Amino acid sequence: MIGQKMNFKKYQESLKNNPGPISISQIPKVKIDYKGLIAYAKAKNMRPGDLSDEEKNKFFLDGHNMEWVRANAGYKITV
Repeated sequence: MIGQKMNFKKYQESLKNNPGPISISQIPKVKIDYKGLIAYAKAKNMRPGDLSDEEKNKFFLDGHNMEWVRANAGYKITV
């Protein structure tokens, strides 16, 4: 075997500590202009996730904002 050997016990333990996949029902239902958000971020030479909440809020089409999304997410959103 070429390369580093894997410690399978350590790997199995790390899997126990990782959260599972996020189900669709856990994602808050919002309408966002993703095309506009991505174009705006590219124009600023940034990734969409690096934009401030105020900048992201401009692209919500249904009156929601990032604060609402974080409050209604069925999982923890880190900033």
